[in-house]
Amino acid sequence: MKKLLCAVLSLFILLSFSSCSVKPGNVENAEISYGISAKYTVEDIHSAMEVVFDEFRTWSGFELYSISYAGDEECLNKDQLEYCNSLRENAEFVDCIIFYSSFRTAPNDEGFEDNEDYSGWSWYLAREKGGEWQLLTWGY
Repeated sequence: MKKLLCAVLSLFILLSFSSCSVKPGNVENAEISYGISAKYTVEDIHSAMEVVFDEFRTWSGFELYSISYAGDEECLNKDQLEYCNSLRENAEFVDCIIFYSSFRTAPNDEGFEDNEDYSGWSWYLAREKGGEWQLLTWGY
């Protein structure tokens, strides 16, 4: 019984220490490009980027290298706004914003290649009139 108790306690201690080593996705050193927009202010673009950063921080061990505004030609395209509205039932989005990013994946990650660099990764966000940016989808 003592051996079993010691084994269980040892396992518990090991799991406790291993959970402390999980690092959130790193966005601190990312190169940011706001581009130039006739519609969106730097504050608009930055607030949308913050939503992306919040999501990226949940990707343990990843490192964001860069993120850039896709530009007015792409973001203000009527088809992009329609696409964003199609992603949410009963959505009435009036603004769409797209970013492209590059990042490095974590070692031993499920769903991505281990320790690989990804570039051209897109992030689609939209907002309703007077609303906050909502992250809708991401990927290639």
